[in-house]
Amino acid sequence: MVLDADPNIGFTRVGWRFTPVIRIGLSLWAGLRPQERVAVLTHELGHGKNSDAVHGWVVSSAVSALDEIQQTFGEQPLDELRRDVHSLYAGDMSNSGLNKLLDLTIGAAARRMQWLLTAVDLRAGQRAEYLADRRAAEIGGSDATASALERLVLAETSYRALHQALRFGSEVEPLEAVTRAVREVPAREIERRVRVSRLRDTRIDSTHPPTNLRTKLIRARPAHHALVVLGTDENRAIDRELAGPAEAVLKELRSALR
Repeated sequence: MVLDADPNIGFTRVGWRFTPVIRIGLSLWAGLRPQERVAVLTHELGHGKNSDAVHGWVVSSAVSALDEIQQTFGEQPLDELRRDVHSLYAGDMSNSGLNKLLDLTIGAAARRMQWLLTAVDLRAGQRAEYLADRRAAEIGGSDATASALERLVLAETSYRALHQALRFGSEVEPLEAVTRAVREVPAREIERRVRVSRLRDTRIDSTHPPTNLRTKLIRARPAHHALVVLGTDENRAIDRELAGPAEAVLKELRSALR
C-alpha cells in the first residue's frame, strides 16, 4: 500500500514480479464514510482480480513500441528542414523519396495499428470499470458504492481543504479538516454537482466511463446488501494504523506548499 495526498485511490502492479499495490490518496480517503471505503477498496481489488493492471501494462508497452516505430519511419518536423538544407548544398533529393516511402508503408501501418489498439483498449478499460463497480456493489453494498462514486464530484473540495489546512493552519488536524469540509457539503449541492457532471460528461480520465453512468448503472441493478461491513471501531483502528505514514505524507506536502 502507498499513501499520497492526491484525491484518488487506485490499484497497480509494480516491478518485474508485478507486486500488487493499492494507492490511497489521503484527501479522498478522509472524506469517505466507512462503508464507502469498503466499496472503493473492493473496486480496486476487483481490478487486481481481473488482472486489469497486467493488461494495461501489456497494451501500454505495445503502444510505446508502435510509437517508436512511427518516430523512426514517420515524417518528423525537422525532416523538411533537413531536405531543404541538403538540397541547397548538395542538390540531392534521393533520401527524401525513401523517407516518404517508409512513412507511407511502415509508418502508416504503425499508425493504423496504434489507433486500433488504443480504441480496443479504451473499450476494454471502460468494461473493466463497470465490472469492478459491480463487484464493489456485491461486497460493499449498492448504496455505499453509488455514494462513493458520487463523492468523486467532491474530489476538488477535499483536495482544496487539505491544501488550505496545511498552508494556512487550522484548529483541527488537516485530515479532520478534509472530513468536515466534505461532510458539510449539503445533499442538494452534491445532487447539483452530479447533474452538472451529467451535462459535462464528467469522468476521472479517458479510460473511465462517465461517473453519472456508473452511478446510474449501480442504482438500476437489483440492490445488494453489504457482505463486508466496516464498523466504527474498525474504521478508527484503520485510521490509527495509517496515522504514521499519513503524517509523513502531510509533512512532505506542507514543505512543498511553503
